[in-house]
Amino acid sequence: KIKYVLETHFHADFVSGHLDLAKETGATIVYGPTAKPNFDAYIAKDGEELKLGNVVIKVLHTPGHTMESTTFLLKDEEGKDHAIFTGDTLFIGD
Repeated sequence: KIKYVLETHFHADFVSGHLDLAKETGATIVYGPTAKPNFDAYIAKDGEELKLGNVVIKVLHTPGHTMESTTFLLKDEEGKDHAIFTGDTLFIGD
């Protein structure tokens, strides 16, 4: 079951499909602080932790590419940092 649709930032250059995915699955669209979407979404706070089974996704507000840009840190069952989802926040080689 899909619980969250995590958006790292607004995408002006393509359609991400988040609205369709949320509608089909009942999942909650999540944006980081300062986002002001014109559709239903949960605006998470910097440092907030979202439970997902035995793991946690920590919301990290990382403005830069866009002001609402957010990075999501996946913490494993033991609370250790496991992976990070940066969207367009981190550009390797730039």
